[in-house]
This record gives sequence, C-alpha cells and structure tokens, in this order.
Amino acid sequence: MSAPETGAESTSSRRSWLFWLPLFFAVFYVLSPGPAFKLATYIKGMDPALKTVYAPLELLDEKVPAVHAFYNWYFRLWGAFPGQKSHLPKP
Repeated sequence: MSAPETGAESTSSRRSWLFWLPLFFAVFYVLSPGPAFKLATYIKGMDPALKTVYAPLELLDEKVPAVHAFYNWYFRLWGAFPGQKSHLPKP
C-alpha cells in the first residue's frame, strides 16, 4: 500500500500538468498539419476549415524561412501535396 499524498506533492503534481499539457498541445498543433492536409486530399471541402485553423502557422511560414523549409520537408514526408514543389497552394 502506498502512503497518502501530502498537500505539497499534490500541488507539485498539478503544476507538472500545467506545464506538460500545454506543451503537448503546442507540439501536437505544430505537427498536425501534415496528417490533416494529407487527409484533406481525400475529403473535399476541408480546405476552408484547415486554412482557418492553421492560419497562425501559415503566417509564420510566410515570414520565417526556417519554418518554411521545415514545412516543405514535413509535407513532402507526409505526401500532403503531391506534384507540388512547395506546400503552399498554387495561386
């Protein structure tokens, strides 16, 4: 049988979750466009929703060359935009 948690251990555990949970969602958000856009190649009508959800990442992609290079590689890895050199949609 384990000893009951003290108030300090409980508070520390809560603080740990307050750190890890947002970090998990931030990483999940940054890495989710690959599978999302790959899925969108099979489901028609998803483009407007994806553009809205990922607008902040698109802005970063336009302004920061390293982010642009990362997403070009990442979308090629997922095969999200077959036949395109860049992941940005053609005008």
